[in-house]
Amino acid sequence: MGNSEENKSEIEKVRDDLFNFAIDREDIKWLMERLPKEANIKRNTVEYELQILKIISIGWSISYYMENNPHKNPLLEHFWLAIYEFSRNLSTTTELMIGQDIDYFQILQ
Repeated sequence: MGNSEENKSEIEKVRDDLFNFAIDREDIKWLMERLPKEANIKRNTVEYELQILKIISIGWSISYYMENNPHKNPLLEHFWLAIYEFSRNLSTTTELMIGQDIDYFQILQ
């Protein structure tokens, strides 16, 4: 039996890397730590919107930078499907925790 990583297609490997980067929060946390403490902003809102912008910008970048690449559409499909699944799981967890249905993928759209 081979390693599952070896069995993945190149598109799946790139998708995984982009997906993991899109949902990683370390850079968002880093940015939030550098906001002045006295800033009169809604920190939760800023953090939430930065994460949304990060996800959307990666999807947009795939479309833009791979405009004439034959792998663009399969990569976009795989990336957004991974984001959809992640959003669906996040929505389900949030609903269980707060009792309110929030469709995170709809927010991204």
